Amino acid sequence: MKWMLRILLVSMLLGPLAAADGIFPFEYREVKLDNGFTAYLIDAGSPGQLAYVTIVRTGSRDEWEPGRSGYAHFFEHMMFRGTEKYPNFDEVLTAIGADSNAFTSSDMTVYHIVASSESLPTLVDLESDRFQNLSYDESEFRTEAGAVLGEFNQGRANPFSFLFEKLLDTAFDKHTYKHTTIGFEADVRSMPEGFDYSRSFFERYYRPENVVLVVAGDFDFDNAEQLIRSHYSGWQRGYRPPQITPEPEQTAPREATVHFPGSALPAMVVAYKIPAWKPDSRLAVAVEVLGQVAFGPNSDIYRELVVDSQTVQFIQGDFGTQRDPGLGAVFAAATDQQKLYRAQRAIEAAVERFTSQPPSQEALNTAKRYMRYDYLMDLETARDVAFSLIGTVVNTGGIEAINTFYQTLEKVTPEDVMEAARLVLQKDKRTIVTLLPAGMEREPEMRMDEAGSFPDVVTLPEPDSPFVSFNIWFKAGSQNDPPGKEGLAALTAAVLEDSSTRNNSYEQILAKLYPMAAGYSSSVDKEMTVFRGTVHKDNLDEYYGLFTDAILAPAFKEEDFQRIKSRLMSYLERQRRFSSDEELGKELLFREIFRGTPYEHPEEGYVETVRALTLQDVKDFYAGNYLRGNVVMGVAGDYPENMPRRLRSDFDALPAGSTDPVPAPQPQPIEGLNVLIVEKDTSATAISMGYPYDLLRSDDDFYAMMLANSWLGEHRSSASHLYQVIREARGMNYGDYSYIEAYPLGHTISLPPQNVARRKQIFQIWIRPVSGLQEGDLHNRALFATRAALREFQDLVDDGMTQQEFEITRGFLKNYTVNYGSTLSRRLGYRIDDYFYGIEDEPHLESIKSELDALSLEDVNQAIKRYLQYDDMWIVFITKDAEGLKRLLVSGAASPIEYPGEKPEEILSEDRIIQAFPLPVQDDKIKIIHINDVLER
Repeated sequence: MKWMLRILLVSMLLGPLAAADGIFPFEYREVKLDNGFTAYLIDAGSPGQLAYVTIVRTGSRDEWEPGRSGYAHFFEHMMFRGTEKYPNFDEVLTAIGADSNAFTSSDMTVYHIVASSESLPTLVDLESDRFQNLSYDESEFRTEAGAVLGEFNQGRANPFSFLFEKLLDTAFDKHTYKHTTIGFEADVRSMPEGFDYSRSFFERYYRPENVVLVVAGDFDFDNAEQLIRSHYSGWQRGYRPPQITPEPEQTAPREATVHFPGSALPAMVVAYKIPAWKPDSRLAVAVEVLGQVAFGPNSDIYRELVVDSQTVQFIQGDFGTQRDPGLGAVFAAATDQQKLYRAQRAIEAAVERFTSQPPSQEALNTAKRYMRYDYLMDLETARDVAFSLIGTVVNTGGIEAINTFYQTLEKVTPEDVMEAARLVLQKDKRTIVTLLPAGMEREPEMRMDEAGSFPDVVTLPEPDSPFVSFNIWFKAGSQNDPPGKEGLAALTAAVLEDSSTRNNSYEQILAKLYPMAAGYSSSVDKEMTVFRGTVHKDNLDEYYGLFTDAILAPAFKEEDFQRIKSRLMSYLERQRRFSSDEELGKELLFREIFRGTPYEHPEEGYVETVRALTLQDVKDFYAGNYLRGNVVMGVAGDYPENMPRRLRSDFDALPAGSTDPVPAPQPQPIEGLNVLIVEKDTSATAISMGYPYDLLRSDDDFYAMMLANSWLGEHRSSASHLYQVIREARGMNYGDYSYIEAYPLGHTISLPPQNVARRKQIFQIWIRPVSGLQEGDLHNRALFATRAALREFQDLVDDGMTQQEFEITRGFLKNYTVNYGSTLSRRLGYRIDDYFYGIEDEPHLESIKSELDALSLEDVNQAIKRYLQYDDMWIVFITKDAEGLKRLLVSGAASPIEYPGEKPEEILSEDRIIQAFPLPVQDDKIKIIHINDVLER
């Protein structure tokens, strides 16, 4: 491909050179210091931006001492505590508008920052300082332990966390892969007492010879190398490898069952012991290929179980290898146990087939092509490029092996895949774990036979991009669901996205998309239905036909409809109410605010309404809403000159007309504080609060409110005020944020979503689940966090922002919002939203900096007075003992809390004010509903 470059290993003294043939398409320089520290400088484009990624080759794998699991992850949290030189780490990042975060896995801990290129000297100084001079006291340590406990409890709300935890514990006896990254529960709860151990953890593992830095993006190599040498050369060696006990050979199959404390789909994982990552071994690489050919989305078993028989809701294989010998696994979920048994038999049949005969050359070539394009499709941003190298760095200490791996991949033969199957897919090395919902007993297996106007085109040409993105917007959403058929818009879009067309069966579509490592998706919001897709330009023609066929030529097969409806029903009956209290709380808040309006019901509908939907309903909705006058098409990237005309011509095939307009929702006025409490057996309380208001992206005050909200509760920003007060100073939960626009799925994304544009918005505050530290204190802690949030919100409304707060936040936003358009698809999504709001002549992404520059403190504080208020709102709690929480609210009693360690007097003094902050809630303003009745109808 013409955009690929050549790669050579470069010495410390030479500039970036083109390198030998390989898949990695960017020039880079390796910088090695005498103390063992390694840095890779990569020219990854992304004008004006860079990613600064520090990889510590230590993860939960390295937690070998008894009682100390989870410390790699815990220490990731402590690394944000600052140093003597930079005691306020977050403030420095805020000032330069950086997007900073970190994650931990079994083999690594990774710290990543995306910022403007000009901030490189600051980043080098900041990061080198905290990795050498991290400083925190025991009080800070104990505070963070509370946040980690909150994260642990949050994870326990996910059934697959239970399944994965049980799998590791069952499959491993001695190796540290036995525990999950967050650690055993007993170890997490004892963390507040581990202050001294945490310091030794830092001294042993955070050493230069165990750390690799990747800087990718737009910057000067020579300047970067000079900065790195001057700041990291003084870091002293001292890495002490962990004393990891090798895992004994497994000699017999293992099985276990785990019960999830809530509603969930029955699920199963079938796992096998596999070798460690070795990029120059055809056999080791063939293990990864085996996972794709045997259990990937283009495999026979996927078509058999998901598409044809609809035995399972999904099946997914993961045979990616780790630093040490680990597990290759196949996950599946179904609506009942007997279907899981059938899935297990199908997996066993696939194992027998691949261990006795090689795959076809065609199937192997397809898998290879997919793996290659799957890698290339993830190289769009500077962060993408840096992240693409993490696994190679962790496993080998360098990045050179990425080319070795793909060179080895090309040499893999069908016979290699069969040999790999014989090596790993052995019954004696197998572990099967089944997850069942609470109250469901294990059943014995029953063996049985399976008897308008011309469409608009929005263009965003980017000739330097290797990709082409599409965004097709239909001006109809869940507000267009007929009464009694709530969820129909969402089900219709899902059927179009995930079904056969008149030109290709669903199996053929999957087979054709797979080698391109591409796909397409749909999303339905209140007023928008959007279909998106991105493909490497090499594959544009083939992809375009599949993508447009999905929208323009659906086959509407009954078997496809039943498969998709079954999947949606499983989500509605189980996952929506039991997998994420955070998202459920936000959904219920929105419902209470918009009762009696077209915005009231969730996009996915209710259990009872979706259950009654038919294929004919879907056909009727399609016929009435997928019209020429309803569609706006978008294309971005390096597309051919005729592509906009081609889109116009193809979509002109839709019937003429447009959907009758739906009046904008007019919610009923809210008087006082209104409370909804959802009764659920949970160890943490999720809290959401808010009210409707009249502010849209097209309004003059939008950017003033954007700035005020960023200061109060910027999503996933540790510098925001609510985060600092509730999470950082007190360690009560995992995060606290606020929003001036719809922000669905906030627990899974870090940047604002696109294509959720609405004519009516709400202001909301999201308090992530607050855990109890001891028996009986759950409600006090939840109310304390609520009071703390409302107190800070009231101060903002009454007093406004200070000049210093205004300047710091404006500087942060001007740099941070560069990330909003980090991918081609995101940029196109924003451009489509510009058309919704009627600001296409002043696009949002292109206007942010100039609009922020034009603001004054007076502008912001006046906007705060116009749009923010704290007297009339809804608050939603999801918690156990709802009646107990109601009694506390009505009584007006204070809600004091305790900490696992000491706190400074300034915090305790403020706590005494917070715990008594008024929550004027009357008995008749509180509703209680049981979790089993939530969104049922």
